[in-house]
Amino acid sequence: MKAAQYGHIIKHLETHHMDALPIVHVGEQQRALFTARVNEVLDRRTSAHALTLEAERLFEQAFGAFEVRDFGEEGFAAKASELFGARRRLDAWHHNPSAKAIADHLGKAAQSWATVEDLGFDVWLPTRFKRVEASEGLELLDSSDLFEVNPDITKRIADQNFGDPFGARVKAGWLLLSRSGQIYGLNGSAMVAGTCHEGKVVSDHIIRIAPNSAKCRVGYLLMAMTHPTLGRPRVKALPYGSSIPEIEVFDVQRFRVLRLSNAAENEIADRVEEAARLRDAADNLESEVASEADEVISNFLAHRSKA
Repeated sequence: MKAAQYGHIIKHLETHHMDALPIVHVGEQQRALFTARVNEVLDRRTSAHALTLEAERLFEQAFGAFEVRDFGEEGFAAKASELFGARRRLDAWHHNPSAKAIADHLGKAAQSWATVEDLGFDVWLPTRFKRVEASEGLELLDSSDLFEVNPDITKRIADQNFGDPFGARVKAGWLLLSRSGQIYGLNGSAMVAGTCHEGKVVSDHIIRIAPNSAKCRVGYLLMAMTHPTLGRPRVKALPYGSSIPEIEVFDVQRFRVLRLSNAAENEIADRVEEAARLRDAADNLESEVASEADEVISNFLAHRSKA
Protein backbone atom coordinates (compact mmCIF):
# COMPACT_ATOMS: atom_id res chain seq x y z
CA MET A 1 0.00 0.00 0.00
CA LYS A 2 2.90 2.34 0.72
CA ALA A 3 4.39 1.56 -2.68
CA ALA A 4 1.11 2.52 -4.33
CA GLN A 5 1.07 6.01 -2.78
CA TYR A 6 1.84 9.09 -4.82
CA GLY A 7 2.71 12.66 -3.89
CA HIS A 8 5.85 14.30 -2.55
CA ILE A 9 4.78 16.09 0.65
CA ILE A 10 1.32 14.66 1.34
CA LYS A 11 0.94 11.06 0.21
CA HIS A 12 -2.29 9.85 -1.37
CA LEU A 13 -3.98 6.55 -2.18
CA GLU A 14 -6.77 6.36 -4.74
CA THR A 15 -9.50 3.73 -4.97
CA HIS A 16 -8.04 2.27 -8.17
CA HIS A 17 -4.75 1.76 -6.33
CA MET A 18 -6.60 -0.35 -3.77
CA ASP A 19 -8.39 -2.32 -6.51
CA ALA A 20 -5.03 -3.21 -8.08
CA LEU A 21 -3.38 -4.50 -4.88
CA PRO A 22 -2.61 -8.25 -5.09
CA ILE A 23 -4.10 -10.35 -2.28
CA VAL A 24 -2.76 -13.74 -1.23
CA HIS A 25 -5.60 -16.27 -1.07
CA VAL A 26 -5.66 -18.74 1.81
CA GLY A 27 -7.78 -21.75 2.59
CA GLU A 28 -11.29 -21.43 3.97
CA GLN A 29 -10.28 -22.72 7.41
CA GLN A 30 -7.40 -20.25 7.73
CA ARG A 31 -9.55 -17.41 6.44
CA ALA A 32 -12.24 -18.19 9.02
CA LEU A 33 -9.60 -18.18 11.77
CA PHE A 34 -8.31 -14.76 10.72
CA THR A 35 -11.88 -13.41 10.50
CA ALA A 36 -12.76 -14.65 13.97
CA ARG A 37 -9.66 -13.10 15.53
CA VAL A 38 -10.14 -9.76 13.77
CA ASN A 39 -13.75 -9.72 14.97
CA GLU A 40 -12.44 -10.34 18.49
CA VAL A 41 -10.18 -7.28 18.14
CA LEU A 42 -13.15 -5.16 17.07
CA ASP A 43 -15.36 -6.52 19.86
CA ARG A 44 -12.76 -5.61 22.49
CA ARG A 45 -12.39 -2.08 21.16
CA THR A 46 -16.15 -1.64 20.94
CA SER A 47 -16.55 -2.81 24.54
CA ALA A 48 -13.72 -0.50 25.65
CA HIS A 49 -15.41 2.48 24.02
CA ALA A 50 -18.75 1.63 25.66
CA LEU A 51 -17.07 1.35 29.08
CA THR A 52 -15.37 4.72 28.61
CA LEU A 53 -18.68 6.37 27.76
CA GLU A 54 -20.27 4.75 30.81
CA ALA A 55 -17.46 6.02 33.06
CA GLU A 56 -17.89 9.52 31.64
CA ARG A 57 -21.62 9.31 32.33
CA LEU A 58 -21.04 8.23 35.93
CA PHE A 59 -18.51 11.01 36.48
CA GLU A 60 -20.87 13.63 35.10
CA GLN A 61 -23.76 12.16 37.09
CA ALA A 62 -21.77 12.57 40.30
CA PHE A 63 -21.22 16.29 39.73
CA GLY A 64 -24.03 17.26 37.41
CA ALA A 65 -23.83 18.33 33.78
CA PHE A 66 -22.20 21.69 33.17
CA GLU A 67 -21.83 23.82 30.08
CA VAL A 68 -19.24 26.59 29.94
CA ARG A 69 -20.66 29.80 28.55
CA ASP A 70 -17.79 32.24 29.05
CA PHE A 71 -14.43 31.36 27.49
CA GLY A 72 -13.02 34.83 28.05
CA GLU A 73 -13.04 35.72 24.36
CA GLU A 74 -14.42 39.18 25.14
CA GLY A 75 -11.93 39.78 27.95
CA PHE A 76 -11.92 38.93 31.64
CA ALA A 77 -10.34 40.00 34.92
CA ALA A 78 -7.98 38.05 37.17
CA LYS A 79 -6.86 38.78 40.72
CA ALA A 80 -3.26 39.94 41.23
CA SER A 81 -2.84 37.24 43.90
CA GLU A 82 -3.59 34.62 41.23
CA LEU A 83 -1.18 36.17 38.74
CA PHE A 84 1.72 36.56 41.14
CA GLY A 85 1.39 33.39 43.18
CA ALA A 86 3.96 30.61 43.33
CA ARG A 87 3.93 30.10 39.55
CA ARG A 88 3.67 33.77 38.45
CA ARG A 89 1.62 32.72 35.46
CA LEU A 90 0.91 35.82 33.34
CA ASP A 91 -0.40 34.01 30.25
CA ALA A 92 -4.11 34.71 29.86
CA TRP A 93 -5.17 31.19 28.85
CA HIS A 94 -4.10 29.80 32.22
CA HIS A 95 -6.53 32.15 33.96
CA ASN A 96 -9.41 31.79 31.49
CA PRO A 97 -12.81 31.84 33.21
CA SER A 98 -13.92 28.52 31.70
CA ALA A 99 -11.49 26.47 33.79
CA LYS A 100 -12.44 28.37 36.95
CA ALA A 101 -16.14 27.92 36.23
CA ILE A 102 -15.69 24.15 35.88
CA ALA A 103 -13.71 23.97 39.14
CA ASP A 104 -16.40 25.99 40.94
CA HIS A 105 -19.08 23.65 39.60
CA LEU A 106 -17.15 20.53 40.64
CA GLY A 107 -16.52 21.97 44.09
CA LYS A 108 -20.24 21.98 44.85
CA ALA A 109 -20.36 18.17 44.89
CA ALA A 110 -16.76 17.21 45.67
CA GLN A 111 -16.13 15.80 49.14
CA SER A 112 -12.61 17.23 49.07
CA TRP A 113 -9.75 18.25 46.78
CA ALA A 114 -6.23 16.81 46.62
CA THR A 115 -3.27 17.39 44.31
CA VAL A 116 -1.89 14.59 42.16
CA GLU A 117 1.26 14.65 44.29
CA ASP A 118 -0.71 14.46 47.56
CA LEU A 119 -2.62 11.48 46.16
CA GLY A 120 0.63 9.51 46.12
CA PHE A 121 1.57 9.63 42.44
CA ASP A 122 5.11 10.23 41.18
CA VAL A 123 5.22 12.69 38.29
CA TRP A 124 8.34 13.12 36.18
CA LEU A 125 9.78 13.54 32.70
CA PRO A 126 12.98 12.15 31.16
CA THR A 127 15.56 14.73 30.14
CA ARG A 128 15.57 15.69 26.48
CA PHE A 129 17.42 12.95 24.62
CA LYS A 130 18.88 12.66 21.13
CA ARG A 131 17.12 10.46 18.63
CA VAL A 132 20.05 8.60 17.08
CA GLU A 133 18.58 6.39 14.35
CA ALA A 134 19.49 2.72 14.61
CA SER A 135 17.88 0.10 12.38
CA GLU A 136 18.25 -2.56 15.10
CA GLY A 137 17.69 -0.13 17.98
CA LEU A 138 14.85 0.43 20.43
CA GLU A 139 11.34 1.15 19.19
CA LEU A 140 10.37 4.79 19.84
CA LEU A 141 6.83 5.88 20.65
CA ASP A 142 5.98 9.55 20.27
CA SER A 143 2.78 11.36 21.27
CA SER A 144 0.88 10.54 18.10
CA ASP A 145 1.78 6.84 18.38
CA LEU A 146 0.37 6.62 21.91
CA PHE A 147 -2.99 8.07 20.95
CA GLU A 148 -3.46 6.21 17.67
CA VAL A 149 -5.14 2.83 17.42
CA ASN A 150 -2.30 0.29 17.31
CA PRO A 151 0.00 2.38 15.08
CA ASP A 152 2.84 1.14 12.89
CA ILE A 153 6.03 1.79 14.85
CA THR A 154 8.65 2.79 12.29
CA LYS A 155 11.13 4.74 14.44
CA ARG A 156 14.08 3.01 16.14
CA ILE A 157 16.82 4.76 18.09
CA ALA A 158 20.07 3.77 19.80
CA ASP A 159 20.01 2.95 23.50
CA GLN A 160 21.61 5.69 25.58
CA ASN A 161 21.44 7.58 28.86
CA PHE A 162 17.88 8.89 28.76
CA GLY A 163 18.11 10.74 32.07
CA ASP A 164 15.40 8.53 33.48
CA PRO A 165 15.59 5.77 36.14
CA PHE A 166 13.52 3.52 33.85
CA GLY A 167 15.57 4.17 30.70
CA ALA A 168 12.68 6.14 29.14
CA ARG A 169 10.55 2.98 29.26
CA VAL A 170 7.17 2.81 30.99
CA LYS A 171 5.21 0.18 32.87
CA ALA A 172 1.66 -1.00 32.29
CA GLY A 173 -0.73 0.86 34.59
CA TRP A 174 1.06 4.19 34.53
CA LEU A 175 -0.66 7.30 33.22
CA LEU A 176 0.98 8.97 30.22
CA LEU A 177 0.23 12.65 29.56
CA SER A 178 1.09 14.45 26.33
CA ARG A 179 2.79 17.70 27.38
CA SER A 180 3.51 19.62 24.18
CA GLY A 181 1.75 20.71 21.02
CA GLN A 182 -1.33 22.80 20.38
CA ILE A 183 -4.11 22.86 22.96
CA TYR A 184 -6.64 22.00 20.25
CA GLY A 185 -4.60 18.85 19.51
CA LEU A 186 -3.00 16.16 21.66
CA ASN A 187 -1.60 18.49 24.32
CA GLY A 188 -3.16 17.53 27.66
CA SER A 189 -4.37 14.13 26.45
CA ALA A 190 -3.77 11.23 28.84
CA MET A 191 -4.04 7.43 28.69
CA VAL A 192 -3.14 4.29 30.64
CA ALA A 193 0.02 2.53 29.48
CA GLY A 194 -0.47 -1.12 28.53
CA THR A 195 1.74 -4.16 28.10
CA CYS A 196 2.08 -3.22 24.43
CA HIS A 197 4.01 -0.09 25.48
CA GLU A 198 6.47 -1.86 27.76
CA GLY A 199 10.03 -2.36 26.51
CA LYS A 200 9.78 0.58 24.12
CA VAL A 201 11.25 4.06 24.52
CA VAL A 202 8.51 6.62 25.17
CA SER A 203 9.05 10.21 24.03
CA ASP A 204 10.46 12.89 26.33
CA HIS A 205 7.34 14.88 25.44
CA ILE A 206 5.26 12.48 27.55
CA ILE A 207 4.91 13.08 31.30
CA ARG A 208 4.86 9.93 33.41
CA ILE A 209 2.35 9.65 36.30
CA ALA A 210 3.00 6.48 38.31
CA PRO A 211 1.24 5.30 41.48
CA ASN A 212 3.58 5.10 44.44
CA SER A 213 1.53 5.16 47.64
CA ALA A 214 -1.63 6.02 45.73
CA LYS A 215 -4.69 7.18 47.64
CA CYS A 216 -6.96 6.85 44.61
CA ARG A 217 -7.05 4.48 41.67
CA VAL A 218 -5.40 5.21 38.35
CA GLY A 219 -8.71 4.84 36.52
CA TYR A 220 -10.40 7.52 38.59
CA LEU A 221 -7.48 9.93 38.23
CA LEU A 222 -7.53 9.44 34.46
CA MET A 223 -11.24 10.24 34.28
CA ALA A 224 -10.79 13.31 36.50
CA MET A 225 -8.20 14.58 34.01
CA THR A 226 -9.78 13.52 30.71
CA HIS A 227 -13.56 13.87 31.05
CA PRO A 228 -14.52 15.80 27.89
CA THR A 229 -16.33 18.66 29.67
CA LEU A 230 -15.33 18.41 33.34
CA GLY A 231 -11.73 17.21 33.17
CA ARG A 232 -9.68 17.89 30.07
CA PRO A 233 -10.61 21.59 29.81
CA ARG A 234 -8.93 22.08 33.21
CA VAL A 235 -5.80 20.22 32.07
CA LYS A 236 -5.73 22.31 28.88
CA ALA A 237 -5.40 25.42 31.07
CA LEU A 238 -1.96 24.17 32.22
CA PRO A 239 0.13 24.67 29.02
CA TYR A 240 2.17 27.83 28.54
CA GLY A 241 3.85 29.29 25.47
CA SER A 242 2.47 30.64 22.21
CA SER A 243 4.36 28.74 19.50
CA ILE A 244 4.43 25.22 20.94
CA PRO A 245 2.62 25.27 24.31
CA GLU A 246 4.04 22.92 26.95
CA ILE A 247 2.94 21.56 30.32
CA GLU A 248 5.38 21.55 33.22
CA VAL A 249 5.75 18.60 35.61
CA PHE A 250 5.22 20.96 38.57
CA ASP A 251 1.79 21.98 37.27
CA VAL A 252 0.73 18.34 36.93
CA GLN A 253 1.96 17.59 40.44
CA ARG A 254 -0.14 20.48 41.75
CA PHE A 255 -3.20 19.69 39.61
CA ARG A 256 -6.17 19.50 41.96
CA VAL A 257 -8.34 16.38 41.81
CA LEU A 258 -11.84 16.32 43.24
CA ARG A 259 -12.67 13.38 45.52
CA LEU A 260 -15.84 11.34 45.82
CA SER A 261 -16.81 8.45 48.07
CA ASN A 262 -14.76 5.26 47.68
CA ALA A 263 -17.74 3.49 46.17
CA ALA A 264 -18.31 6.19 43.54
CA GLU A 265 -14.63 6.45 42.64
CA ASN A 266 -14.29 2.66 42.38
CA GLU A 267 -17.34 2.41 40.14
CA ILE A 268 -15.76 4.89 37.72
CA ALA A 269 -12.27 3.39 38.01
CA ASP A 270 -13.54 -0.15 37.33
CA ARG A 271 -14.84 0.89 33.93
CA VAL A 272 -11.86 3.05 32.97
CA GLU A 273 -9.32 0.38 33.89
CA GLU A 274 -11.26 -2.42 32.19
CA ALA A 275 -11.50 -0.27 29.05
CA ALA A 276 -7.73 0.23 29.14
CA ARG A 277 -7.19 -3.52 29.59
CA LEU A 278 -9.43 -4.32 26.63
CA ARG A 279 -7.67 -1.81 24.37
CA ASP A 280 -4.31 -3.27 25.35
CA ALA A 281 -5.54 -6.81 24.69
CA ALA A 282 -6.95 -5.71 21.31
CA ASP A 283 -3.64 -4.12 20.31
CA ASN A 284 -1.68 -7.23 21.30
CA LEU A 285 -4.05 -9.55 19.45
CA GLU A 286 -4.03 -7.38 16.34
CA SER A 287 -0.21 -7.40 16.36
CA GLU A 288 -0.26 -11.19 16.58
CA VAL A 289 -2.70 -11.46 13.67
CA ALA A 290 -0.60 -9.03 11.59
CA SER A 291 2.56 -11.08 12.26
CA GLU A 292 0.80 -14.26 11.18
CA ALA A 293 -0.44 -12.55 8.02
CA ASP A 294 3.12 -11.40 7.30
CA GLU A 295 4.28 -14.99 7.67
CA VAL A 296 1.62 -16.23 5.23
CA ILE A 297 2.68 -13.67 2.64
CA SER A 298 6.40 -14.29 3.18
CA ASN A 299 5.92 -18.04 2.76
CA PHE A 300 3.90 -17.46 -0.40
CA LEU A 301 6.58 -15.20 -1.87
CA ALA A 302 9.36 -17.62 -0.92
CA HIS A 303 7.47 -20.48 -2.60
CA ARG A 304 6.90 -18.38 -5.74
CA SER A 305 10.59 -17.43 -5.96
CA LYS A 306 11.63 -21.10 -5.77
CA ALA A 307 9.09 -22.02 -8.43
